[in-house]
Amino acid sequence: MKKVHTQNKFKISVTILPSINAMLDQLAENMNTSKSSIVEAALRNYIDQRLEQEAKELSKITCDDLPSEDEWLLLGDEISF
Repeated sequence: MKKVHTQNKFKISVTILPSINAMLDQLAENMNTSKSSIVEAALRNYIDQRLEQEAKELSKITCDDLPSEDEWLLLGDEISF
């Protein structure tokens, strides 16, 4: 028996250029799928790429990049909460 993963989906409204809509219509027809599934896949791909990029940037941070205790104190004086 396969485990079925269900997710809640939310409806959103977007305004796109007519040329983009025409391309989506053509893609949906060629792929035999819905425009919403194409947009969802594109958004998921974009978010995955951003997360990967941010993870690479974060992995470059080392502990010696952090300010010293004295520098933190100076920064604290400059920042008003």
